[in-house]
Amino acid sequence: MKKNVKLLCALLALLLAIPFSACKKEDGITEDTLVVWCAGLDVNYEQTLVVDEENPTALYTKYIVDEFEKRNEGKKLKLLFQGWGEDLNKAVSNALITNIQVDVVPGEQYLKKLIDGETFEPLDDKYRSLMSADLLERGMYNDKLYAVPSVTGTFALWINKRALRNAKILDANNVPAQKYTDAGIDPLKPATMEDLLLICRDIKKYYTDNNVKGKGGYLLNDTTSDDSQWRALAFMRQAGGDFANDDGTIAFNKNELALQMMYDLGKTGPDGAKGIQQTDDQLRYFYEAQAAYVVDGSNVILNSRGTLSENDIIGVELPVFKDKNIHSNVSVGSVYYGIMTTSKKKDLAAKFIDLMMSEDVQRACLRLTYGLPTLNSVLTDEGIKTEEYHYSTVKPLLVPLQSSDYVNVKCLYGFTKNASLIWDAWKTYVNRVYTTDKADVKTQMTATHNEMVECLNR
Repeated sequence: MKKNVKLLCALLALLLAIPFSACKKEDGITEDTLVVWCAGLDVNYEQTLVVDEENPTALYTKYIVDEFEKRNEGKKLKLLFQGWGEDLNKAVSNALITNIQVDVVPGEQYLKKLIDGETFEPLDDKYRSLMSADLLERGMYNDKLYAVPSVTGTFALWINKRALRNAKILDANNVPAQKYTDAGIDPLKPATMEDLLLICRDIKKYYTDNNVKGKGGYLLNDTTSDDSQWRALAFMRQAGGDFANDDGTIAFNKNELALQMMYDLGKTGPDGAKGIQQTDDQLRYFYEAQAAYVVDGSNVILNSRGTLSENDIIGVELPVFKDKNIHSNVSVGSVYYGIMTTSKKKDLAAKFIDLMMSEDVQRACLRLTYGLPTLNSVLTDEGIKTEEYHYSTVKPLLVPLQSSDYVNVKCLYGFTKNASLIWDAWKTYVNRVYTTDKADVKTQMTATHNEMVECLNR
């Protein structure tokens, strides 16, 4: 027994004698390695490119790694994915508690909370003159900049022309039926939400009258995931609303017009599309012409790679509400990067930020992944108005970032207190109104507003 105890002690002493740096080297992390938690990149890009040499996200990731290591001789870039949204928020909190080595982290929805918690180092003020105030807002705190967006996105109305032809909204040559021409309505570019709803109701009626199930007009997608509030905000902003006022107080009860429009459009959708967990699975209804319209970002194009003809899918700017005539949108899918206060490689981390905020990288992101640039110099560059950068496809997504006609193209409001509880209240609203149809819009909106206020004030 004593011999076993002595042996165990010897083994423990041997383990403790192993330098910590040796453990780090086993993970491929040395003093010359910058550790970046990333989003929107493929941390396994080398393996991906073996089986899919044209994979756009893998190609973009390879470009970033190669550029960083070329510009910083002898240094290595280690990319890790630690989740997104609530998962990332928990991972960052855990890293601070356990001293996990990480130099740069991404963020979006919970970014304000991280900044408020003094997680990030202030960044160089040079970035403040390079992009719009709407994009800068998420990374600002007490007039200091802590994180910058390397890429962003917006929402557009995507249209499947084949679905419109199938429902006799368009003829074989994509010419609208006479009733729409007479009414001044263009099914290929609805001017108002009300026009869109009329068309979608006509599509649903066509299939109902012909006893065809599983097809419809509008696809109300992403009704179950943590991201559904972003798509709802696209409607709210067009009606002049939001989840919160500028001072952070809850404003959910001011959105009846937008929320009712979402409900009415959803009722025209294909049967069976509600309640599906994965957005990509829901989008199959759109790709397969079982729905004619959907509001979403550039992922509609990126995820459809090889599944449909681009001649049958187009994107247009979001319709306005007839009595509001507000042009607005949402900065969505943005990846903000900040430098951890605990990083021992802050200078090298700043060089990574510089790389991600360079014109070359932002053009590469647009060209390869349809990710929208955040730099004004790239957004206004005539050179991106070519098919190399998919300009005809991404134009409706770019316009909200380029045009002075648009107001409030900020991110979703970043609550710094009880954010997860507030968004849980939203998910309850979505489930009861859109997914299960157990409550009407106005009643549940009021109940959800009160719950959000209660959560915020706990």
